[in-house]
Amino acid sequence: MVKNPLTDKAEFDSKKFYEITYEAMRLSDDLIDLEIEHIDRILNKLNSDPESNEVKWTEIELWNKIKQTAQASRRTGLGFTALGDTVAALEYKYDSDEALLFVEQIMYIKIEAELDCTIDLAILRGPFKGWDNNLEYHEVSNNFYKFLRGAYPHQYEKMYQYGRRNVSWNTVA
Repeated sequence: MVKNPLTDKAEFDSKKFYEITYEAMRLSDDLIDLEIEHIDRILNKLNSDPESNEVKWTEIELWNKIKQTAQASRRTGLGFTALGDTVAALEYKYDSDEALLFVEQIMYIKIEAELDCTIDLAILRGPFKGWDNNLEYHEVSNNFYKFLRGAYPHQYEKMYQYGRRNVSWNTVA
């Protein structure tokens, strides 16, 4: 993501980072569908096994709950790697104010791309099953929603209108 790394002309490619993050978010949502497909295979196998339902019940119930949760919330978690390398490639001292400001800037880009994608996916494929904009927007006391409303007002309004595909979408270890 760094053009001309380790030089005085080093610069972070924000546009490329946004595009890759957006597509990675889309792939993360697609993986949920694959997960559900594989859970269906497991359930089909369990249902066709010769053991009695009494023997299989606990496992079948577990897989049904996992499937229901995946379908209802469509949780994703898009982290990243090589942040330290990126900071170094830009020739920032790791714990400098300049490096911290840079990390904050790329986190804003990351969240924007993920938010744009999850809203676009809600428009194309529908929001997660539990989406209810009355619950999501009722007296915004949640600090994350306050942050979204302040930092991304356009996406915040678009999300109110269309919802979002994923109940969660941003995870950084």
